[in-house]
Amino acid sequence: HPYTLPIGRIADFIKDMSKPDEEGGSLAVVVPPEIEEQLDEIATSMPGQSRDITQQLGNMQSFFTARKEPLQPWQLDGARFLAEKCNALLADEQGLGKTIEAAVALDVTSPVIIVCPTVVMINWYRELVKWRPDRDPSKIFIHNPTGKKIAIDHAEDGSSIYIDQEKSPLGQVTKKWHWPKEGETFITAYSRLMKDPVKSEIKKRGLVTPHTILIADEAQKVKGKFKTARASGEADDEQDEEGSELADDPTASMVGGVKVAGTKSSYRFQVISDMVRYKGGCVWILTGTPLSNEGDELWRIFSRGGMEHDVFGDWGNFVRWMSPEQGKRGRGGKAAKYDWKETHPNTHALVPALRKKMLRREKIDQLDIPPKQYVTIDVEISPDDLQRVDEIGITEEDFQAIQGRGGGGGISDAMLEKIAERQQEFDEDDIALFAESQGGGVAFAKIAKARAILARAKIPALNRFISEQFEAKNEPVVVFSSHNAPLEALVMDAQIRARQRGEKQAKKWGIILGSTSMAQRQRAVDAFQAGQLDGLAVSIRAGGAGLTLTKSANSVFVDRDWNPANNQQAEDRIHRMGQKRQAVITFIRANHHIDY
Repeated sequence: HPYTLPIGRIADFIKDMSKPDEEGGSLAVVVPPEIEEQLDEIATSMPGQSRDITQQLGNMQSFFTARKEPLQPWQLDGARFLAEKCNALLADEQGLGKTIEAAVALDVTSPVIIVCPTVVMINWYRELVKWRPDRDPSKIFIHNPTGKKIAIDHAEDGSSIYIDQEKSPLGQVTKKWHWPKEGETFITAYSRLMKDPVKSEIKKRGLVTPHTILIADEAQKVKGKFKTARASGEADDEQDEEGSELADDPTASMVGGVKVAGTKSSYRFQVISDMVRYKGGCVWILTGTPLSNEGDELWRIFSRGGMEHDVFGDWGNFVRWMSPEQGKRGRGGKAAKYDWKETHPNTHALVPALRKKMLRREKIDQLDIPPKQYVTIDVEISPDDLQRVDEIGITEEDFQAIQGRGGGGGISDAMLEKIAERQQEFDEDDIALFAESQGGGVAFAKIAKARAILARAKIPALNRFISEQFEAKNEPVVVFSSHNAPLEALVMDAQIRARQRGEKQAKKWGIILGSTSMAQRQRAVDAFQAGQLDGLAVSIRAGGAGLTLTKSANSVFVDRDWNPANNQQAEDRIHRMGQKRQAVITFIRANHHIDY
């Protein structure tokens, strides 16, 4: 297959191609001596390429062992993998410390861009300061379009430590996109790629420092979505969460009759990724869920780092390996669309291909903690609420209409994501109207309304359960829901219960919703982990990924997200490195078949 590579990556490409495969065979690569000499000169002149990663990791391990915080063997292996592969996908299961692995793998002088969920921006700052003391913290820039100061930590007296737009030894807040220079780090969020100033700044190719390292944390957020389109570039009727960009997306291309495009944030991330790699930089993709709903997500996630052809060769290979029986189905005269509802991968071909650029380890093989225990608590809701759900008139045909495609049926996965985000704040009537208006169809609107009613109806039972099983035993707990109403009611009622018990110094509850600011989220997490809170109420979408909440070994789900991968992410907030007890995941189930 033809490959186009930056000159600085040719040496690594030849080295990879020359390695023996699993059967002992290898590809003979003949390089004229004069070319090999030139490649050696190029490689040794590149920051991050000439360093001895083994020596760097050995020095760091000695340093942290002396501080009684040694790196774990799998973390050293993960850091070495990222450093040696340059463009790579680190797909360790949630809770193994991908953030630490990436931080340790960095070269001391490389410019670094970190794109992550808003909720973990401050955590990234802290991990860099902790695990990379050789990188100057004054050169860390945190992207905050409001320009407001950010609390990055707490002093011994409990007061907050801030950084603002003035450069300081601790770092700096920047309102605008910042292309980092040598030794600098720029931390931003996927949602902040949407801001108009970013749109213009990221296209200034001349500002990109050569050999920048771009890190995408929780990169499932920029998988994008495959869409069908006419050859002219006209998009079909599907809309993603930010609207279709097929027409003006320069990164979109026709592969196998399918045009690739995604949300605006995934498109802008792709622009950044292309520019970084054009200047000889590297892209590290971090996600514990590289594949959650549909088989084609693997192609998308690798494409964010420009690795899809290195791994699969071409689209035809990917289809044959991922779904050998794959067929095509026409859609109203438009180009054929691949059906990824069911795939049966050819693991003999696929697994060796993935290993070229992907590393995945699971907790069961690395951590000495018991597996998660699942418990279901059945509760009765009021007759009035049962009647309200029944009056919606959900039929078996409605369930059949939404089956498949990640639970959405006739609705696109991206639009399902948008509706799931909005359902956090909407009541049952509003979410039903919104779902139907966005193309979800009557069936989806009906079930969305029923789920909202049931979530609110479980509030009395939730309060009793939390009070009796956790507060009375002084046991911290994390409560998750895909709707805001149960979480807000829980926090308010917990405060009332504390006052009724006469506890003047009673601990409080923290809450993390979509509207919670970055600083407020971090304060809530810090207080919970420090044992200063009875519990933490968390929206699955706002805080279900990236957080460490191991102070508790119990999480309670009022309801679940439409996407099972998001539920697993939320469960793993307590089941991860640092957990010493068995994690118990409890689901509160109402006495109505919709909740089963």
